[in-house]
Amino acid sequence: MKLVAGSIAWLTTVQHDRRINGGGSLRDLQVEDGIQNSPCGSDTYAVDWKGRRYDVDWHIKNGGDVRDPKRCLRIYYFWEPEMQQTIIDHLPSHKRTGMT
Repeated sequence: MKLVAGSIAWLTTVQHDRRINGGGSLRDLQVEDGIQNSPCGSDTYAVDWKGRRYDVDWHIKNGGDVRDPKRCLRIYYFWEPEMQQTIIDHLPSHKRTGMT
């Protein structure tokens, strides 16, 4: 729970500020020790939110290919540019996509 809360706090502060004010890439930034923000890459997927279609193209994650629910953290999200908000679609585990 602490890692989830800390990661969401990072999304609402550091990530949000960089989206609004600039300040460099969000790719592979460290959120906390062992937790990083990364693009979803081939695991990007589409969702409908408030009547529009969006690509969920970012996730906060721990390590690579950790699928054990007791050790895995994934927070999948996208940026909504008109409202300038981060929308979390799925947490705390891997999301099953066409690529997984």
